[in-house]
Amino acid sequence: ISLENYRILRLAENVNEYAKLLSNDADIKPHVLDIGEFFEEIDQFLKVFSQMVQIPFSVEPVQNCGAVCADQALLELALFNLIHNSVYYTRPGNRITLSAYPEERRIVFQLKDHGLGIPEDLQEEVWKPYYSYSRDGQDQCAGLGLAVVRVAMQAMNGSSSLTSRDGKGTVVRLSLPQATLSTPRRLSRSDGSKPMQSRFSRAY
Repeated sequence: ISLENYRILRLAENVNEYAKLLSNDADIKPHVLDIGEFFEEIDQFLKVFSQMVQIPFSVEPVQNCGAVCADQALLELALFNLIHNSVYYTRPGNRITLSAYPEERRIVFQLKDHGLGIPEDLQEEVWKPYYSYSRDGQDQCAGLGLAVVRVAMQAMNGSSSLTSRDGKGTVVRLSLPQATLSTPRRLSRSDGSKPMQSRFSRAY
């Protein structure tokens, strides 16, 4: 698939998901999601994705995280958008790192890149829908990726934040509640597909 067709597919998916989330039409089903198993799926996805974009990824070992309460498809969408953004703004060869850690009865997912960074006065603007930050002659994006991330996290009782240094890189954190005994258990997928891989195959 060409880069232009890929961008069209990404835009179409984000527009669709954003509209459903804003209109409360999204079928959100939070359940117990084991972080270790989830990261194994993401790691397999990133091994393939890394070869395609020529940017190395690291998925740090998960320790003391247990499980999170989340809608897996929605969390996948949020992380996929973060990964896409990091690739877009990262210089070739610079590593992108994904990690997770517990913090005050919540699980924090952290994506760190060593890309172009975001000026301090724009770090809240980038979460707004249709806001696109461009520099160094880059083509502008549609500006929906981070807006979808923020709305998706809010729909799961989560939060999103970032810190960035202009010219040094960006760290984005997504926070979700840890799973409790009352959290619904995960339902198996009827087709047996793995979520990150199925999202990957639709995009490429």
